[in-house]
Amino acid sequence: AGVAHEMNNPLTSVIGYAQLVHQQFANRPELTAQAKDLLPDIGHILAEASRVARIVRNLLMFARRQTVARAHHDVEFLCDQVVELRSYDLRLNGIEVVTSFAPDLPPVFADASQVQQVLLNLLLNAEQAVLHARVRRIDVRVAAEPACAAVLVEVRDTGPGIAADSLSRVFDPFFTTRPAGEGTGLGLSIAQSIVRDHGGRIWVESEPHVGTSFFVRLPAGDSLGPSGSKGVALVMHEDPGVRNAIGAVFTGWGFDVQIAAGLAEGLADGGADPAVVVADAEVVRHDPERWRHLWSRWGASRLIAISDGADADPADTALRERARAIVGSDADLCELRRAVVAALGA
Repeated sequence: AGVAHEMNNPLTSVIGYAQLVHQQFANRPELTAQAKDLLPDIGHILAEASRVARIVRNLLMFARRQTVARAHHDVEFLCDQVVELRSYDLRLNGIEVVTSFAPDLPPVFADASQVQQVLLNLLLNAEQAVLHARVRRIDVRVAAEPACAAVLVEVRDTGPGIAADSLSRVFDPFFTTRPAGEGTGLGLSIAQSIVRDHGGRIWVESEPHVGTSFFVRLPAGDSLGPSGSKGVALVMHEDPGVRNAIGAVFTGWGFDVQIAAGLAEGLADGGADPAVVVADAEVVRHDPERWRHLWSRWGASRLIAISDGADADPADTALRERARAIVGSDADLCELRRAVVAALGA
């Protein structure tokens, strides 16, 4: 992180100087044709320097979590921007990129620069894979998954594929199949971290001598309830990793999310009853009296139990009996969606 911070100062100078020169050239019609020919190169320098700055910020984020600015974005637009950014190098290397977008894609609630960083990492990997292939083609496809309230992005290449013994390690930090000096092995690890923070999932499928596909599934526009916020989703679990992951999914679906380790923390603000409650047995076990009171107030409505079915104690049994839906602690986005539909009776 310290190294990344030191890099940021010269990057700021490069970006600022490129912006200044580009603006001066663009606003002076009397410049010679030779000077005007430099405008595309200066624009390229500006775009690439800005991209490096975003990478540095993501390295900092990888070292220490930061609050990100999220809004609703069109995935097709984000993909098109990334492909356009790489269009010069793609043409130079004779690589064909074919994009395919399903109609009426729902928006994703995300940090646009971070999602584009993920897409850029996947596109760069695909470029590297097809450089020496007989057919140099990359497919970028985006489809809607209404049953999961998600969008699915696929980046497929016609490269040599990934060896089976490397497939399970591609998202490990500093693991790379590239020759020494051609990759840090951080790109896919950062991509996985960003996708998880957005409540999504990233995975890879590969067939030797045929090609490789990377898939990114992100929560998207949720049709449950009226437009705008869907109410509060109260997520309680003893494991911060589990509750943060589930909370990120509900955020992507438009809920106001409140995460907590237990009931005392979860109900501390004394607000209105939550629209959805997601809890594990530990929450019940640590505060059974308050749970009994809440069950009498809420009834069986809108409770999703997190249970792996291994516990047979009264707390786990009571939670499962009163819940409208049950999911495992490693539930994916699609499983959670089915549970929410069941809990809300939609």
